[in-house]
Amino acid sequence: MDVRFGSLADVVSYVPRALQVGLLAPFPSMWVSDGVSPGSGVMRFISGMEMAVSYVLLIGVGLLLYGLKDDRPAILVAILMAMVMILVLALVVCNVGTLYRMRYGSWQLLNGLGVLGWGLMLQARLEAGRS
Repeated sequence: MDVRFGSLADVVSYVPRALQVGLLAPFPSMWVSDGVSPGSGVMRFISGMEMAVSYVLLIGVGLLLYGLKDDRPAILVAILMAMVMILVLALVVCNVGTLYRMRYGSWQLLNGLGVLGWGLMLQARLEAGRS
């Protein structure tokens, strides 16, 4: 898809799609397709498995927000920082492979928050089972 920004309105109207691409690409349809260079099929499969784990960890971010009500402002700041960086990259980087590599730091912040969220839920379940 050829996207061109001619005005601020064009950029603002593309933000939802940019967030979708920035957070979720490479998409499942790309995970098993053949690439152009040798070995790229294996690399696509590995990145697909990473993304499958990351999709589950994104749910953990929501669990973290739900579980830590007192720390919610700090968590929201961390999420916002990561999302703004991913959004900017998704708006300016037109290659999914390059975006996948460039968003790594921000993406790992979100993954780490997701691990904390799932850990918080597991801890709450274990404590509820003991009582």
